[in-house]
Amino acid sequence: MLITQRLGLNTQGGSLGLTWDAVYTLTTALAGRELKKEDLEKLASAFIDVLIKANEFKRDSQRPPAYLWKDEGFQKAMMRYYDAVVALGVTEENARIVGGNLAESAQQIVGRNRSILYPIPPGDPRPR
Repeated sequence: MLITQRLGLNTQGGSLGLTWDAVYTLTTALAGRELKKEDLEKLASAFIDVLIKANEFKRDSQRPPAYLWKDEGFQKAMMRYYDAVVALGVTEENARIVGGNLAESAQQIVGRNRSILYPIPPGDPRPR
């Protein structure tokens, strides 16, 4: 099951709107590492939280996308993501690069005209 589904999110159109750099730097930084399930779950949760905070900023704030960096919720989510990347053994320098690319993707999300994260409606409760 996709992490977005586990968290009750739908990406409509199959894309979270991430830049190629954000995906590439993360996968490169993690390549060849022995990764524990718990650490990956923390990373995935922090990753999705960054995108959720960007989406909430877009929905709730009248400020331009450049102000995303000043949003306290977004800053906390980015620090949690950074800490999760470092916990996987990525150097601090590479963690800053990985985090910067994710933050750039989040800022692009805020600059869009539509939201990218939508709640998934509950499933049909009838037995099959």
